[in-house]
Amino acid sequence: MQFKTGFDFEEAVFGCRSSGDRLVNRFLNKRVDLSDGVRRIIQTLDIKHPPTAIGEYLYNQMLRHLVRLGINPEELVFLPSVDTEVDFCGVDGLFFLPSLFPCFVMIDVFNISPRQLLAEREIWIDTFPGREYSELDYRSDLWLFKRGMNIWKKENKEALELEAQGKGSVIRPKDFRQFADKGRVKNHFIFTPLDTRRCKDFSRIIAEYFANSKETGCKNMAQQSP
Repeated sequence: MQFKTGFDFEEAVFGCRSSGDRLVNRFLNKRVDLSDGVRRIIQTLDIKHPPTAIGEYLYNQMLRHLVRLGINPEELVFLPSVDTEVDFCGVDGLFFLPSLFPCFVMIDVFNISPRQLLAEREIWIDTFPGREYSELDYRSDLWLFKRGMNIWKKENKEALELEAQGKGSVIRPKDFRQFADKGRVKNHFIFTPLDTRRCKDFSRIIAEYFANSKETGCKNMAQQSP
C-alpha cells in the first residue's frame, strides 16, 4: 500500500490529518509536556480505535496478541493524537490499557515507500554489530533513520528549497541514522506503509512491550517538546 503524502497516510490510519506548519506554529514557543498531552487525550476521547480499516484491524490484532500473552485486553484503546500537542512531540497515536497504567505505547506514522525501506533495512542489517538482528533492532534503526532524516532536512532546508526550484542539487547522505541526536524510547514505535501488510507482526511487538511492562514495571518518562 502506498500513499501520496504523509498526511494521506495519517488519514488512512487515524481518520484525520495534521495541519502541518500550523501545528508547529501553535506550539513552537510553548513548553509542551508529552505526558500531560497523553493524559488529556485518554480522558477526552471516547472511542476504542480510529474509524478506519487500518486502525480497526491493528486494534483487533492487538486484542488477539494480548490474550495470547495472558493479558486481559478489556478497555484497550487505540487513540489518535494527530494535530495535538502530542503530535507536535512526534506522536500520532496511542495504545493504552488501563490495567497497565501508567504504561502506554506511542505510534508515529512514517510515509516511506516499502521499496526504499527494504533497501535501507538491508543496510542496517549489514552494518549491525551484533550476532542476530531482531525486530526491535529494526524498530530502533527505523526510529533513528526518521529522526536523523528530519534533523538533516532542517539543517539543509534552504538548499533543499533551492533544489526544488531547479537551482542546484543536494547530495543525500548514505545513512541518515548518523544525524539522530538520541535513541528510540522503548514505548515509541514507527508505523510505515509496509506495516499495513504486516499488522500482525507490528501489533505483536507492541503486545510484547505491554507484557514485559507487566512483569518489570513501567515508567513512561515525561518528554518535552523537541
